[in-house]
Amino acid sequence: MADDEMQCVRVCGVWGMAGQVRMPNGSRVTRRFRRSDALQAVFDFVDVSKAEAQGDDAVVMGSYSLATNHPRRVFEESSAAQQTFEQAGLTGRQEAFFLEIN
Repeated sequence: MADDEMQCVRVCGVWGMAGQVRMPNGSRVTRRFRRSDALQAVFDFVDVSKAEAQGDDAVVMGSYSLATNHPRRVFEESSAAQQTFEQAGLTGRQEAFFLEIN
């Protein structure tokens, strides 16, 4: 199996999770992450997705947090680099985040 195929198996399979972020305008962006990735990866993904879409002008880098509903948890970018998805208790196959403007 080629290295890139193995990478897909890891991310898309047992070691991976799908993360979906709901933006303030109602749009959604989705990407797969490794459970061993730092939560910072979601913040980086949101920043890049915003830049590509050139929407949600009210959302400025570093001015938002990401929250889950059940159970309610709020993640701040300032502590996201020190914590992996697993360490944060995000171990499901899918996780939904809501972007909350600070």
